[in-house]
Amino acid sequence: MGDARAGSQLIGLRRDGCDGEDELIAHPATRRINFTGSTKVGRIIAEKAGRHLKRVLLELGGKAPMVLLEDADLDRAAAAASFGAFFHQGQICMSTERIAVDRAVSDALAQKLAERARALPVGDPREHTTAIGPLVNQAAVDRVSELVRDAVQKGATALTGGESDGHDEAVRVANDSEYGLSAAVSSENVPAAPELAQRIESGICHVNDTTVHDEPQMPFGGVKASSFGRFGGRAVLEEFTELRWSSVQSLKRDYPI
Repeated sequence: MGDARAGSQLIGLRRDGCDGEDELIAHPATRRINFTGSTKVGRIIAEKAGRHLKRVLLELGGKAPMVLLEDADLDRAAAAASFGAFFHQGQICMSTERIAVDRAVSDALAQKLAERARALPVGDPREHTTAIGPLVNQAAVDRVSELVRDAVQKGATALTGGESDGHDEAVRVANDSEYGLSAAVSSENVPAAPELAQRIESGICHVNDTTVHDEPQMPFGGVKASSFGRFGGRAVLEEFTELRWSSVQSLKRDYPI
């Protein structure tokens, strides 16, 4: 960009950083550093940027929870949870990865989710009828498989989600993560649901919707280890510009000394 005030974007980093990373951050022409990726690399970038007093915008990892109260519309919630969990095989920073549900409806929800999961068409992602394609590589497949085995060995079954004991327990489960990007709450009690959403530690929370929801005019970002700064709308203008004060004295002043 021609404007010298514009920020520079740092891209193409490996998991542990990249060659030339220090030079990019330290260079005088770099006024802003924008990184989307893992929290591990985000910390590396933030630490190095701090040594040069460079401002950074970090959109990092997520572990989005969905909280379902007893009066939630289960069909609607199951559809939202299924989409949020399985869209792009869950390989999205906002994907629904944890569900905290009232015990009174947990079995019913688990059954609905299981039915939806069994019905998802698996195959070649280039086919428009395919809902679930492959994970990014074999390493990802091995990791997910190990997570499932570990959960089962520790007492979980393939059909149950998170356990809850009242609203406070649901909030504790939702917040039991170093991440805080996106979240969702499902309930027909509209006054109670937004209040609960305020107690979830996330930069984004949607009531009666999926965790995967973004609009260009809204501030996008999280808390804790998920983000630093905000993208989108007017918020990103504040991140990529400096606030200055300039004045012109039109009248003669009498100074005391």
